[in-house]
Amino acid sequence: MVRKILWCFIQFGLLAALTESRAVAQRHFVLEGATLINGIFDRPLRDHVVVVDGGRITGVGRKNKVIIPQGAAVIDVRGKFIIPGLIDAHVHEESVADWPRYLAWGITSVNCIYENSDTAIEREAWSQSDTLPSPRIYATAPVFTMKKGWWEGDGFPPDSGVNRFPETPDEARAAVRALHAKGISRISLMVDDMGWCRDPLPRLVKMDAAVMSALLAEAKKLRLIAGVHAPNLADASAAVSAGATALVHGVLDERLDAPFIESLLAGDVFTMPTFSLYHFLAGADSFIAQTLTDSAFRTSLPAETIAKLTSPEYAAGYRDRYPNQGFVASHLKTLDENTAAIVSNYAQLALGTDMWALPGIGAHLDLEYMVKAGLTPMQALTAATFLPAKFLRILPKTGTIEPGKDADLLVLDADPLADIRNTRAVGMVIKKGKIFRPGSLLGTAER
Repeated sequence: MVRKILWCFIQFGLLAALTESRAVAQRHFVLEGATLINGIFDRPLRDHVVVVDGGRITGVGRKNKVIIPQGAAVIDVRGKFIIPGLIDAHVHEESVADWPRYLAWGITSVNCIYENSDTAIEREAWSQSDTLPSPRIYATAPVFTMKKGWWEGDGFPPDSGVNRFPETPDEARAAVRALHAKGISRISLMVDDMGWCRDPLPRLVKMDAAVMSALLAEAKKLRLIAGVHAPNLADASAAVSAGATALVHGVLDERLDAPFIESLLAGDVFTMPTFSLYHFLAGADSFIAQTLTDSAFRTSLPAETIAKLTSPEYAAGYRDRYPNQGFVASHLKTLDENTAAIVSNYAQLALGTDMWALPGIGAHLDLEYMVKAGLTPMQALTAATFLPAKFLRILPKTGTIEPGKDADLLVLDADPLADIRNTRAVGMVIKKGKIFRPGSLLGTAER
């Protein structure tokens, strides 16, 4: 496995980042003097110490209240702010070369969607190395859909040994059992017809309601996490009633009503707003232009990436594939209102960007969109740390700053509670006790 990881990073020119990350790694160290902003507390903890030993957090508190291992390196972080590593609960892998960018922007864990369960199992195992310059990948696979539905066709290969296109409830149940036997713990369902973004193109085949119910019921029986793609309220309501674990996109077409929010609470269902995706589909050119006004984002991207993203052909390609931009743009306010309603009624909102074009950057954009929608910065941070960890069932390992958990931490140079955009001021990324420097991961150390 180690040889395979090294080969992959050599292939993508990333061995230097791997070597540098090892050079700055510390097994035993103390972060001293920062303000802690945890995913579970409603107030910052000033002048605190975090002790890391062997990749885990062993102490949190005032300097004279924690045990510091003999010989531990002390890192002075006075004036800095420490938050848990960010977790993006909905991403797609465009290239293995993107993973250092996610990590550089402070995303220490991701839920990545794959159409093939073999690839998902391989990638999840591949990403667990402590020193690998990548978030830990918690993979979801496959994407269940219908023949002539979204995620079916030449660009989306069938899963090895698993039927991604069940036509009957029996076939659906059998497919979920087969995945469970392979060791898969998360699946995704493509339910809707994509009219919200594809009209006036022909609508795709919508998932049969009985098939959806069978997939979700079997997943629940086997304790699998089941995310459902259903941006329309009617489809989302049906999915929640059938037992979905999460809605992997915010509802866009209608304002949420009280019965729907009550069903989210009753079913312990998570919602991911995917703000970045919706803003991108409302106009790729304007979305990219606005994003690049942030100098931190702009300088982190290679010149060839900026040239591609800002080319007229790039935006035109998305207009051709998803021509219903007017509908998406006109319903962004509805998305804001629905997101605020979910949080104000104590339902569970988890950060998920679905933003392949800007790996890592999308999480910080979504945090800003959350606050613009009416969340407090603390609520937004909770949605990017504690709640996605709970959704992925990795909360015993990560998501908060507590003794016994993996040391997945961000050291920020500015206060994110004063301005949520300060999450972009990443000074240091720590993944399971290994320290990574963003500039080295991004290849911008000399810029």
